[in-house]
Amino acid sequence: MGFSESISKEVASTNIRVMVLCPGEINTNLLEDIMNAGFQLSSKKENLYQPEDVANKIFEMIKEHNAYRNGQVEEFYSGTR
Repeated sequence: MGFSESISKEVASTNIRVMVLCPGEINTNLLEDIMNAGFQLSSKKENLYQPEDVANKIFEMIKEHNAYRNGQVEEFYSGTR
């Protein structure tokens, strides 16, 4: 996160905005493989975000960029769904 904050300060005068999205567990094939290997989820499977939820959040961050501070880190955890 420190790197993104440094970059956001470096490019602030050029009207480039830097934002970071940190998704938690997303219901993907990779997550299925991880679960099949015996790892436990921190959220119930029915509460997991879908890949399109992440895409929609990215779109929101771009569209509503003024609502986000330059260099902001946005956490996106399935348990909050």
